[in-house]
Amino acid sequence: MQNYRIVQNYHPRFQVLSGVALIMILLAWTGKFFDRMEHLQRPNALSRSNSPYLRGCQHQTVSWHTWNANPFARAHREQKMIYVDVGALWSGRSLKADTDFYANSQVNDLIRESCVPIKVDADAREKTTRYLRTHARLMALPERYPLVVMMNSHGEPITAFSPQSRPLLIRALEEVNKRQRENPQQVRELIISLQSSWREMMIAEAQPGVINATLYRQMSQELLAAFEEIKVAVFDQGHPKAIANAWFLLHMAEQDGDAQARQTLIQFLEALRRSALYDTQRGSFHTLAEGISNGAPVGGKRLEENAMLLMLYARASRLPGGQALAPVTHEIVDGLRTLFWRERPPGFLSSIAPLAYSGSSQSDSPDFDPTFYVSANALTVQALLTYEQLLGGRTERGQWALQSAKQTMETLRAMRAFHGELYHSSQREVSDWLRDEAQTAAAAMMIYKRAKDERYLTFAETLIRHMMNSHPEPTGGFYDLRQGRKLKISVYKSKNEEPTQFEIVIEPSVTAIDDEFSADNPLVACALMEFAEITGNARYRVRAKEALNAFAQSASQNASQMAYYTVAVGKYLNQVQ
Repeated sequence: MQNYRIVQNYHPRFQVLSGVALIMILLAWTGKFFDRMEHLQRPNALSRSNSPYLRGCQHQTVSWHTWNANPFARAHREQKMIYVDVGALWSGRSLKADTDFYANSQVNDLIRESCVPIKVDADAREKTTRYLRTHARLMALPERYPLVVMMNSHGEPITAFSPQSRPLLIRALEEVNKRQRENPQQVRELIISLQSSWREMMIAEAQPGVINATLYRQMSQELLAAFEEIKVAVFDQGHPKAIANAWFLLHMAEQDGDAQARQTLIQFLEALRRSALYDTQRGSFHTLAEGISNGAPVGGKRLEENAMLLMLYARASRLPGGQALAPVTHEIVDGLRTLFWRERPPGFLSSIAPLAYSGSSQSDSPDFDPTFYVSANALTVQALLTYEQLLGGRTERGQWALQSAKQTMETLRAMRAFHGELYHSSQREVSDWLRDEAQTAAAAMMIYKRAKDERYLTFAETLIRHMMNSHPEPTGGFYDLRQGRKLKISVYKSKNEEPTQFEIVIEPSVTAIDDEFSADNPLVACALMEFAEITGNARYRVRAKEALNAFAQSASQNASQMAYYTVAVGKYLNQVQ
């Protein structure tokens, strides 16, 4: 009883304290509610973007800018660093950062106090993203999003990181801020070191070599060995080289009759079909580059990856021992038809967000990206024609595949810009992208061979001539930026200068980037070889050889990363034998 009376004596005090605590919690939540309402009524600059992914971030408390001259001018004027976040709608890790990292007041305060924040859609601005990803490679970061690149007020990159959790992001921001305040000389040294490494990688003096059977065998052996490591990584953390290396295995199995390559490819495709990366209900694959976490896929679905996988499964099913892969091709075609196809304009949408994020609390976060991207649609045309020729036949699926491929090609023909190049997407904001032209030319030639319609061959010839005239390098290769290899970004040299555009001039590069979805020069070389075979004009085959020779030296030094290049070399050697 005595203990009971003691509790009774203190109970009123506890009651008051509990009431105060409850009031404080209610006030905190009320503050968050009104803060949220304010951002709903006053969205950031992303509300004016054409990118569905960026518009989905318009109500975040971070005052994001799109990539243009204005945020660079502001950073220069206010002497602040530049915080660039690169993400994509299909990336579950990017959407996690958007809903978790940037909803945190500590993260927002750190960015607001010392940085001007820029948000980049990796699909919509591929040229900018490729430039930023070169710095990620220099920092040995994983090939996935989100990618953060920090720049000084002049637009010079300081560092890059790929935050996997909020505490890691906060720690990285605090370290950069501390260095900038306390040791600006050290920051300057970091910038100079990064610039030097970037130039060494991207502006190395070209040393063309000679492609031959010996080089081809050497690269093939290294790729076969490297694939064993990649197979495991795909089902763990994801791997961007998975499709490229599988494509090489297919080439080895088809052209060279390599039994080891055939067996490895079939085993990999069978395991991929059984993995959590494959959606059995919707007949399509989650993004391979994102991988699996806790037994579930992290990423959404990308058109270009599913198109490439359709080609892989269709062709692999024709190999000895690969017949069991044929049903997967029918499922992928159904997935393309139900998930990605649209009638107006005829073509396929870009990507689908991860299911875990499609029900996000942000009402303006899209479930899919309806943008028509040229390279992805050109790949899909090739995939559907491959399916129709090998497995579709006279079936209803096969007829739909052929018809939709033709309709999509008409949309691709309508994407031509004034100078003969192609717009990168239906937004018509960016044009003149070498990969778009190479993939579309290849797709047009496939339709020509199937339908014997001269319009498609003429279209392919127009694109090929544009590539040869507008994208050549002195080394004999091609570069993705037209006429002079220039990438425009905003950089300011001193505090008193007026805002101006600064052009980074990229000199002849000797490295084909095979860890992108496709390497540009091998794609162009394959298109030139195909055109030479169709027309009988050997001049285009000679030009393809020049492009491949331009990269032979770097290929011999880094064969395990040159999957698409190895395929192109094999095709050339097969044609001239």
